[in-house]
Amino acid sequence: MKPARRGFLMGMFLMLLNQTSGSLALITYASSIFELASSPSATTGKYSALPASISSIVLATIQLLGTIVSLVLVDRVGRKVLLIVSCLGMAVGYITLASYVQFILPADSSLLDRAIVVPSITSRFLPICSLSFSILLASIGLLTVPFIVMAEVLPSKIRNIGSTICMTIVALSAFAVLKIFPILLDTIGLAATMGGVAVNCLVGATVVTLFLPETRGKPLLLAEEMEQNSGSGRTERV
Repeated sequence: MKPARRGFLMGMFLMLLNQTSGSLALITYASSIFELASSPSATTGKYSALPASISSIVLATIQLLGTIVSLVLVDRVGRKVLLIVSCLGMAVGYITLASYVQFILPADSSLLDRAIVVPSITSRFLPICSLSFSILLASIGLLTVPFIVMAEVLPSKIRNIGSTICMTIVALSAFAVLKIFPILLDTIGLAATMGGVAVNCLVGATVVTLFLPETRGKPLLLAEEMEQNSGSGRTERV
């Protein structure tokens, strides 16, 4: 596959992964997610360590901190490593929340039916901790690094049109995800929705591991210069 086509396809994939990983949807619908993941209480019916509105502010603060960490690490660790770690970390956070909602939360609800409600530390803090972990890892990698990599993998001859198409994909996928996400919460539930975005993150980690070259420390035009030199060598031999 030609470098221009390979770079263009990888840029489009990273832009799509940027949204289908679910990080923007989690931040947007954080209040609803925390309400669904709250443990039962004998008085109010729901119990959580923090109110849903405050939890959303916590997530936004963690996102800011993760972005700062990403700026520090991106040229030290490398783009590929940050993306892989980000995808795997987000998947771990999503699966943790899905497991909690699927297995622990029903047990707390059964205790409520028996009027024996003693919210554990896990029930209080696991939802906010798992989502905070996912947002932190997303901010370190998937929310920031794809835009850097996009500029580095697109050759100059297609960089303008390629960047335009990639940013269009981001906008369209963000619109689609934000519209579909609440529907999924209402139809298949929080646990299945978290499991779905976890699978997307695992697929993204696999694709990045197998197909994305490390671009740290490499000039933007290095790949196309090598391609031109290779083409010139073949012409001379002919």
